[in-house]
Amino acid sequence: MSSAEWFTLAVVVAMIALLARDVVPPFAAIAGAVIVLMLAQVVTFEQAFQGFSSSAAITVASFYVLAAAVEKTGALRRPLGRILDDGTVLRRSLARLTAPVAVASAFVNNTPIVAMLVEPVRSWSRRTGNPASKALIPLSYASILGGTLTLVGTSTNLVVSNLATDAGQSAPGMFSFAQIGGPVAVVGLVLAVALAPRLLPARGDPDDGGASARREFLVAMRVRPDRAVDGASVTDAHLDHLHIVRIQRDGESLTDTDDDFVLRGDDIVSFRALPADAVHLQQKPGMANVAVEQIRSVSGTRARYFEAVLGKTSPLVRSHLEEFEERYDTAVVAVRRAGEDVDRTADPVLKAGDTLLLIAGRRFETRWRNHTDFVLVAEIGGPPPTATRQGPLALLILAAVVVLAATGVLPIVQSALAGVMALILLRVLTPNEALRSVDFGVVFVIAAAFGLGAAVQESGLAQSISSAVVDLLSPFPDAVAVLGILALTMFLTELVSNTAAAILAFPIAMAAATKVGVDVEIMAIAVAVCASCSFITPVGYQTNTMVYGPGNYRFADYARLGVPLAASTLAITTAMVLVLGG
Repeated sequence: MSSAEWFTLAVVVAMIALLARDVVPPFAAIAGAVIVLMLAQVVTFEQAFQGFSSSAAITVASFYVLAAAVEKTGALRRPLGRILDDGTVLRRSLARLTAPVAVASAFVNNTPIVAMLVEPVRSWSRRTGNPASKALIPLSYASILGGTLTLVGTSTNLVVSNLATDAGQSAPGMFSFAQIGGPVAVVGLVLAVALAPRLLPARGDPDDGGASARREFLVAMRVRPDRAVDGASVTDAHLDHLHIVRIQRDGESLTDTDDDFVLRGDDIVSFRALPADAVHLQQKPGMANVAVEQIRSVSGTRARYFEAVLGKTSPLVRSHLEEFEERYDTAVVAVRRAGEDVDRTADPVLKAGDTLLLIAGRRFETRWRNHTDFVLVAEIGGPPPTATRQGPLALLILAAVVVLAATGVLPIVQSALAGVMALILLRVLTPNEALRSVDFGVVFVIAAAFGLGAAVQESGLAQSISSAVVDLLSPFPDAVAVLGILALTMFLTELVSNTAAAILAFPIAMAAATKVGVDVEIMAIAVAVCASCSFITPVGYQTNTMVYGPGNYRFADYARLGVPLAASTLAITTAMVLVLGG
């Protein structure tokens, strides 16, 4: 290899080491590598920073905004919240969970989908007795598999499409990725449903038992007339796993109720619930918190749930809830007080030691954590509350974006930007909410990684590695060479981000595809699918990390189910490349 190739290889290896050890943020490691390669004149300034004007980065940023609109409006919360059954047959429950999640993840960023379902799955676990640890990893894997089905399913697909265009290849269409992603997703879902009950551990919820038993809030929810809960029994409404303290109806307080009690519109049902269940109740279809108007006034894409404890010297002591909410721009969901139940509907006077379960903007924690108004402020898990009733509009705009791109009326980047503009003009999102919804860390990683890919290509390193792999495996059938390239891609995605893995593997795979004689477009799709399918570790993909704590998992738990899924993915992608691209 030439000196430029050796230097590029050294920089890439050093970057991977930094990423794998989590020494610096991904953007810093990748951007630093690109800058070093630019200063060494391996790539020009234009090549190094071409990704910042790429359609892939702009499209990914736009889809963050579209996903934020779906999350803010709760457009998918109700249909996704209804997919879990009584849990009598665990595999059937997992099938009902994973299939809709995979379909939804083909069109919506999978992060908010998983975020919306973590607490419902944990609540389902408490209700049915099935460990949440049996369901949360399959939930994450289903969202990953769904992302492999369409061009917009994951940022990796968008990046690979952009790379293919830059390389002079035809850009994959909206559903081109389903050629390989479809079989991978179907087999992966079947394996997840079949193997999860046997391979995944049965661990208790980390919030159950011990001190958490003393952290119950009295949560008052109103039954919405002519909605899902109106006319349903406590059991049919899937509320029988919660402790109902009383039901207020027509001025009477009913305490002698059982699981067969039929709920009616405008009933106020008071639950004694742990924080996780109290949060989940706020997304319950057919019910609304008694403070629903206040909740709507403070909700947004950055709204979160917090617990805040009042100290003895707090100026809030002896104030009313309305005063508190107005002063801090929050909505109080429930109040916990030692030795007594606090009724939110009675506008109670606050006392020292009260713990408030509230909804506020994300800056609430940093602003008040060390302030004398509170002894403690801590963010708790759970999706942000539904802020508007514009869910159907958000879904309509998302569908329009996908259809316009799929039919070729507009390029994907233009349709996505048009969708963002429509969301802002129709006031589904404010401009600030749209801006804050973009994960610029991910966008910058994508943009910087284009420069890294250019360096691997321009230095000749991609050609040398692909030649070495093909020559090494030349005594074997072509399938082994394809297998080796795709295995390298899956190995990289467990160490670095899926986007970075795809960009590193893409030029190597294209060179190898030419040598082996397989279709380069099919090979590109296979690289995108393998780069997305991170199943072995909790850090390889963000949804894996999201379920790590709630599922009470250990690091090695992911490999139990992940190894069979990774093996099937590798086998299927290799076979499909040879069948479709041979």
